[in-house]
Amino acid sequence: MDIKAYIKLARPHHWVKNVLIFLPAFFAGVISNSHIFLSVLYSFITFCLAASAVYAVNDLLDLHTDKEHEIKRLRPLASGRISPKEGFAIALGLFVVATLLAYALVPSTLKLLLVYGAINILYSYSLKHIPVVDLIIFTVLYLIRIMVGGEAAGVPVSEWLILCTIFLSLFLVVAKRFAELERQGRRRVLQFYSAKFLETLLVMSATLSIISFALYTIIGHSDKLLVYSNLFVIFGISRYFFLVYSSSHAESPEKALFHDWWLLCGVVAWAGYLLWVFY
Repeated sequence: MDIKAYIKLARPHHWVKNVLIFLPAFFAGVISNSHIFLSVLYSFITFCLAASAVYAVNDLLDLHTDKEHEIKRLRPLASGRISPKEGFAIALGLFVVATLLAYALVPSTLKLLLVYGAINILYSYSLKHIPVVDLIIFTVLYLIRIMVGGEAAGVPVSEWLILCTIFLSLFLVVAKRFAELERQGRRRVLQFYSAKFLETLLVMSATLSIISFALYTIIGHSDKLLVYSNLFVIFGISRYFFLVYSSSHAESPEKALFHDWWLLCGVVAWAGYLLWVFY
């Protein structure tokens, strides 16, 4: 049994995206409540399992194209370290376990979990090949994580958090596509994109991300100290812009976060400052 191959198939480094599930409770000021924290933590775990199932399905659907890709051919399924039957069994098992855990621990999130799985399958099967639609679907999947966090914590998700999530997730996926285009990646949808079009979307989404968070700090929250957190936001987005044009890390937000020390420090400092202001 190749344990490393199974772990690689699950892509645990992508679980960092599910930290978004904690944000509604964090911004609502209730994350310190032990009952709420546990509920959100359970949802985080179920979504990590569901996400791994989705990645396995995606690798199954892309098996033939991955074999011809210079990097993706090393993935467990494409390299033959895990057979397609094993991959399907793992994906099904992970999603069944995730569904059962959601039903048992945080039943209010079950519908969103199923929607997340369905959208991901549609995305992997066909939607990721449709220009602009692929970008919006990516944003929707980030929004679902936020909604799950609100359901798990039993708090309403603020319009400010929704706006910031939409614009920032759009910025990340456009940066990903731009980096892939610059590296002449083989993703089918890239044939429809031009560098100028993606650069325009990149600037637009980055600007809207900064503005929406800035407005939140001024009129969406009463603590005047919050406005200074915009320094961290501007630094983080600017640093990511730098990575888009200077390295290949922008192809994966997870890699960018953990490979660039300055970006990681900026995110941690932003989170720490907000923790001090809110709590």
